[in-house]
Order: sequence, then C-alpha cells, then structure tokens
Amino acid sequence: MFKAAKNVEAIVLKENSHFLPTMTMMVDALSTMSSLKLLKFQYWNVGFEINFSGTLAKLSNELGYLVWEKYPFECLPPSFEPDKLVELILPHSNIKQLWEGTKVVSIIIIIFLYCFHLNK
Repeated sequence: MFKAAKNVEAIVLKENSHFLPTMTMMVDALSTMSSLKLLKFQYWNVGFEINFSGTLAKLSNELGYLVWEKYPFECLPPSFEPDKLVELILPHSNIKQLWEGTKVVSIIIIIFLYCFHLNK
C-alpha cells in the first residue's frame, strides 16, 4: 500500500494557515519509511490541531532528528534503535517513557517541554 514510502528521507509538517484548523493523519505509513532521517511535526497555533490515527509499529533506525509536538503515543516503538538519533524533541506529548528496556543512545539534545505523563 505504501510502496514508495520506503524511499522518503524527510517529512516536515509545520503549522500553516493553508491547512484546515483540524486534520487527521494516518501514522501507519511512517512504519514503512525505512530511510527516514528527519521527522518533524511542529505547530504552535493554538487553533490548529493534528489528530493521528492508526498504529506506529516502527520508526526508521536512520532517524537523526525526531521533533513531534503532541506525540500521541506512550512510548517510542520497541523496535526503534536510536543509535543515529541526535535530536529528540517531544513537547506537549503523551509519552510516559522513551522505550521499553535498555537502548544505547548518543543523543545530543533531548527536550520534553510540558510532558506531564513522562515517568521513566
């Protein structure tokens, strides 16, 4: 279904007045993007909302930058290996813990602004 998705290296979605105030995005395709190096969902406009539906089964192990405002899940996918991750920014997210178990990381920047659910 998402055949060409494996070649995508970057997705940047920022708040934009051209969008409707609310939109829904399926996250299933992200699980097939094995070459993804940059993923950025960022929006500051109070009247703008993105609702995510579906299942985030995995993230690309090539990710170097992950910025996801209002990350809707409680943890990152268990199969995600963050050894190439340089920047992780998850403001206003639902995350409770980064991942299950122990992972080797060399993250330079981690920002969790207003992540009230984070406990591990």
